[in-house]
Amino acid sequence: MLEISIFKAVTLAVAFLGAVLGIINTWSGLDKARVKLRVAPAHVIPLGNADPRLTFRLTITNPSAFAVTVVEAGVFYHGSSERGSFIQPIFADGGVWPGG
Repeated sequence: MLEISIFKAVTLAVAFLGAVLGIINTWSGLDKARVKLRVAPAHVIPLGNADPRLTFRLTITNPSAFAVTVVEAGVFYHGSSERGSFIQPIFADGGVWPGG
């Protein structure tokens, strides 16, 4: 019959806990090094003196642990692989495209 002493059982439990924490730490490190952008489309209803051509909006949020520069944003047209790009976007903070 296999007998396990208390010392061996505690050692095995601590070793297992260390292995699990090592895997979680590795996963967390790889996740922090990954670029993450949250893109949310929205329908816009222009009010007041707003340009009536403004009917679509993209909000791009960077939850990454480091800065990311977005140089192009656009959409795919429904039912095709054709892309549409925003050439002269209007930014909420009044900024411009990088290099623009």
